[in-house]
Amino acid sequence: MPRSEDPSDRYREIGYSRCYRAYLENVAENFGVAITKSTPQDKIVAMLERVERHLLRYDLCCTPDLEKFVKARELDVVLTKNQKKTGFRRTLLINALLLADEDLKFERLLALPPELRIEIYEYSMADYPEDLDHPTMPPLARTCRQIRTEVLPVFYSTQCFTLKYTYNDSTKGYRMTSSSAIFLMVSDANDTMRYFRRFQLRLRYLSVGISLGGTGRGSDRADIELYNHFNKASRCKLRVGLKALLDEVGKRQDGGVFRMADIQAFKTMIEDTVRTWQD
Repeated sequence: MPRSEDPSDRYREIGYSRCYRAYLENVAENFGVAITKSTPQDKIVAMLERVERHLLRYDLCCTPDLEKFVKARELDVVLTKNQKKTGFRRTLLINALLLADEDLKFERLLALPPELRIEIYEYSMADYPEDLDHPTMPPLARTCRQIRTEVLPVFYSTQCFTLKYTYNDSTKGYRMTSSSAIFLMVSDANDTMRYFRRFQLRLRYLSVGISLGGTGRGSDRADIELYNHFNKASRCKLRVGLKALLDEVGKRQDGGVFRMADIQAFKTMIEDTVRTWQD
């Protein structure tokens, strides 16, 4: 999928295209990727992205192996007699393979057993950032309806989603940002919110992690994590209160599904605790 300029899409990108050359050179050295001062920066980015994607390093392969790869993939590489005798032959083989790698097709995904497909989806999301801020659907979910139906439950149940709030001086309260509110409302309308297991509520300088447990990274049980500027008494009071709300969610007949009202209740409890602490 092509690189997107939408910030909501950037969680799925490797991100080297936005890095300074000095950083790229340092990463290349750590990866053992040979570059020179004259190597174009876009080529360095492409080489590092291949390493991150666990693609084969053709520059480390011998020419006979490159020829085997080209033949096995039925790539059309025509060499003149002159080119066959020179190093240009090797360059043509590598370029053909690199070009083919950018047009990879996996047309038999749906022929695999469902449990194996789920493992593939989980693996494809394993390197996403720890907290996602109003993300769009992952690339796999944009392929076809059946795959989207399988991918979205995995995506929403394994990731942690950040909900941001701004402070209103006139009301002395917190209000969810428009981007977080739209993300939540769309998820609720599409019935994908029922898969959510973890949230990160960020209220100005406060951050509260809420985990219902289940699959994915992080806690495998219902839990609350508090960060920044909570004194001991407030921390204890807030943890007990939020944990009680979280336990109520987990005891529901639907097996523990977050609702919009739950998010509001968590936010209200945090807000009330902060007011008490400040007073």
